[in-house]
Amino acid sequence: MSDARSILLMVSEVFGPSGILRYASERTLGQITAVALFIIRMINDSHITPYLEGDQTDYILFLKDFACALHDAAIDERHNLAIYSQFVREQLCSPSQSFQNDTELPVFLLERAFRPLA
Repeated sequence: MSDARSILLMVSEVFGPSGILRYASERTLGQITAVALFIIRMINDSHITPYLEGDQTDYILFLKDFACALHDAAIDERHNLAIYSQFVREQLCSPSQSFQNDTELPVFLLERAFRPLA
C-alpha cells in the first residue's frame, strides 16, 4: 500500500504541477488509475482494513486529492485526465459498485484504451 500511495503522491505532487502529466500516454494514465483502484479496493475490503497503515478516512482524502490533481492538470473536461479523475471520484463515492471481478471494465475505458492508433 505504501508503494501504491507513493506512486500516486509523485503523480499528484510532482508530475501534475510541473505540467508533465498533461502529456502522459493513455497507457500511463490507465496504470495510474489502476493503482488508485487498487487502493480503493483495499480500503473497502473488510479483511484488509485492520492491517492498513492508517485510517480509512486518510486514504479517502488522499485519493480525493489525487483525483483533484488529475482534474487540475487537464486541459478541459474532455481531456483524458479529467475523464480518469471523474472515474476515480465515482469509484470513491460508490465502492459497492466497484468491479466485482477483474474482467469487468467500464465501457468508456475499454473504448479509449483499445482504439486503433491510426
